[in-house]
Amino acid sequence: MKKDDLIKSILSEAEDIKIPDLNERARLEPIATLPDEVKPNLRAKKVNYLRAFTLVLILVLGFGFYYTTIMKSETKVTIDINPSIELTLNSRDAVIGITSFNEEGNEFARRLNVMHRPINDAIDDVIALAYEMNYLEKGHSNAILFSVKSLTTGKESYHESALKTAFDTAVNARGIDTRFYYSEYTAEDEIVADKYDLSPAKIAFIRQLLELKHGIEYSPSQLPPTYFNHSVTQLVNLFD
Repeated sequence: MKKDDLIKSILSEAEDIKIPDLNERARLEPIATLPDEVKPNLRAKKVNYLRAFTLVLILVLGFGFYYTTIMKSETKVTIDINPSIELTLNSRDAVIGITSFNEEGNEFARRLNVMHRPINDAIDDVIALAYEMNYLEKGHSNAILFSVKSLTTGKESYHESALKTAFDTAVNARGIDTRFYYSEYTAEDEIVADKYDLSPAKIAFIRQLLELKHGIEYSPSQLPPTYFNHSVTQLVNLFD
């Protein structure tokens, strides 16, 4: 056979060869799996229990410190001018709460900005606001009543002296003539005070004034309600 005829014969046979569909072939081929030695090692994350416990412990101790040092109520200071308010102090003697006992006290407390401030600074703000709202006036003999209740032994006597000094400093700086009175109230005073929307210190003070005037003891429930609406200055002048 000639060379040219051989080439033509090969080309003719090549035209009859069917090329397989690669996509179909791929579907027919089995999926190969990787051997274990080349598989990625995906390890589950382990929980670090010691780290988690340490974090929880820090949070608990931090909250405990915050509560016992910053937000735990230790001392209550009652202040009566005509507005009657109570300042709650923490162990650092900073104000963490304000309570009002009458309508004048509601407005007074609303305008008083003493939260988280030291008690001495708070006293100066109380005097400044009382003067601004004309509860304390120059040229008049004003009177302020205050009382202290504390969970800590010795704090009451400490505050009685320290508050008197703070009050004196505040009124002298503004040239206001003021007399200061201190009263200690009982649980029974608190019951009657709550009934009439008064401070317990004011109930105790009225009892003291009546006892001094008449020479007999009074229980809080025996007090004439006619005295309840008087300011501390009015009560002092009335019994002088």
